[in-house]
Amino acid sequence: MRVLHAIARRGAPLALLVFLAACGVDPDSAPTLTPDPALPATAAALFPSPIPTAAPTPTPPAAVDPAGAIARLVDALQSAVLRRDRAAYLALVDLSDPIFALEQRRWVDDWAAPGVVLRFSLAIRNLTLAADGQAASADLTMTWSTLADLQTSRSADFPVRFTQGADGQWRYAGEDWAATLEAGPFLVRALPGLEAPAAAVAASLPEVYAQVTQALEHVPAGPLEVKLYDHAWALIATTRLSLAAATDGWSAPGEAIKIAVADSGGTAGADEVTLAYHLARYTLLDVVAGASGNLPVWALEGAAEAIAARYRTQADRNARLLQLQERRRARGLAAWDDLAAPAQLAADLNELARLQGYALLTYVSETYGQTACNVWLRGLAAASAEAATPSALGVSFATLNENFLAWLDSRF
Repeated sequence: MRVLHAIARRGAPLALLVFLAACGVDPDSAPTLTPDPALPATAAALFPSPIPTAAPTPTPPAAVDPAGAIARLVDALQSAVLRRDRAAYLALVDLSDPIFALEQRRWVDDWAAPGVVLRFSLAIRNLTLAADGQAASADLTMTWSTLADLQTSRSADFPVRFTQGADGQWRYAGEDWAATLEAGPFLVRALPGLEAPAAAVAASLPEVYAQVTQALEHVPAGPLEVKLYDHAWALIATTRLSLAAATDGWSAPGEAIKIAVADSGGTAGADEVTLAYHLARYTLLDVVAGASGNLPVWALEGAAEAIAARYRTQADRNARLLQLQERRRARGLAAWDDLAAPAQLAADLNELARLQGYALLTYVSETYGQTACNVWLRGLAAASAEAATPSALGVSFATLNENFLAWLDSRF
């Protein structure tokens, strides 16, 4: 009873105490419990298990919007140019095509120099995603101005491509060519509307290339591509932003030969004369690779024009020589040193450098032979005209010039 009173004092219900006493259970003893098989069912009924809660389904990440990603890419490209950040720009470009990669690196080298590009902007429209979702195309508008021409805002429109890499990042992949044609081992690429000129170039390219390389006794290393543009501005925008607006063609070692086709409905600007000129220029630059900076402009442009003249009629060749003779009688010819360095060459002397150089190189090849002329050209890349001429042609440069002017007089 003392135990019961103790339990009662601890607050145990009176009914429980009476029940334990009636059953003879000593509350101080340690009872052994025998499970009742019905208890689990009763407990389950009285205290049902909570309904299992399904594991939360994570919210799927929002699908990447290609249009938004490409718009941000274009903004990043523009920002990199304005900051002159070479590495940042190239990280946003698909460099898997080796020729395009070299062109882009040299394009970047041009505007990365201080003061070349003052204003620059990019905008795209008509964005179209490829069926596989890994590429896209759009029309790009590029606008810029240069330190050399502060008053002019230049602009070009051309179709471009974007590609999505294995890392999921979109990158700029260059022009979106409407046609890519094989011409023997060469490729001809053309923007929309230039499919006919591209076919004409592809048909004549192997033969013209053979004639040019045979004449210059040199075959350039590496693959060759010709790219056709519908306007000079599109060519300039993808080549060097610092180029003059008059540039309608481009050739440089390792890069594609670029030609601006004047008439998108025909072959103007992509005929054999133009093709031969740029192939000759391309080959000459490969001949003197490493020393091309020392090859006078009049020698480079004049030799290329002299090779291209083989595809002109005799009347056309004479007309160009007569044009130079008339200039000489009216205003005199320019000093050769004034036609030598591209950085110092005045804009109004570009055409004269080509014409005056053409006449001199024509005289040299006719008088001394093409092989001697080629040796002389190689010498001009490594030394001055005064130093290179005696060893290649056996006369001083001053004597060569006098004989050239006498030859020009004798023709007209």
